Amino acid sequence: MLANAILDCSNQCQSGLLIQFGVCIHGHVIIILGGLGTLAGPLIGAVAFLLLEETLPELLHAIAPNYAENWMIIFGPILIAIVLFARGGLMGLLQRFNRGKR
Repeated sequence: MLANAILDCSNQCQSGLLIQFGVCIHGHVIIILGGLGTLAGPLIGAVAFLLLEETLPELLHAIAPNYAENWMIIFGPILIAIVLFARGGLMGLLQRFNRGKR
């Protein structure tokens, strides 16, 4: 999976356009968000990323309509918090939560 993400970056980001760089970053963000080391981690990361990508602009539009297109301003701190406080991404959080219930 990581090799595919790197291959996508090398194929899509050769021209140096910022938009194409964003396409490459999505794959890495999904993997970091979900968690490394498991097969389910990137799948959970993909679902979480798509949900946040769809719901954050709607929430921002309801709160501040002029800033709805800047949903990444909210997503950035969420991602940083997950990296700093949730080792293993969302999958690591789920595993720790399940261990605590037992």
